Amino acid sequence: MNSRKLMLLLAISAMAICVGLAVLGREPLYGQGGSTRIPAMLGQWSGQGAGYGFENVLDPSSQPQYSENEGQGLLNITAQNDRAFAGTFGAGDKLTGVILPAGTVSMQTYRDNNRMFLTGTLTDHGRGGYVITGYIDSFEDLTRAVMPGMGTAYFQAIKAN
Repeated sequence: MNSRKLMLLLAISAMAICVGLAVLGREPLYGQGGSTRIPAMLGQWSGQGAGYGFENVLDPSSQPQYSENEGQGLLNITAQNDRAFAGTFGAGDKLTGVILPAGTVSMQTYRDNNRMFLTGTLTDHGRGGYVITGYIDSFEDLTRAVMPGMGTAYFQAIKAN
């Protein structure tokens, strides 16, 4: 083998090694592609959401209301053990959740008579940041709330770091 072919072969091999190391450094989320890396959920998540709800489902004349919101502190994850996590949602609602295989996240919140179920997809947007995109189903206890409401919305929560 002449020296020119040898140099070309070495250059291609070096490039392949660099690409391989770069790919190894950026693992997929838990359950994607067989990875067992579990994302660190701890910290503040900001976000936005929009959807329709009824202020009082017991009132036959009640009309659906559309609302949008955006802000800091949508989620505050304060505890995590493996795939399970807990914290608060919004104005202090208790929150528990779990990271499921294939990057799905399931969460629920509770405060007073209000319960919400949040389901979304967790993706890595690089440098330790994540995005959860999904939907919220919310309802108040019909037997305990004076004016029980309900609603459904989509949301996006972003953890910057």
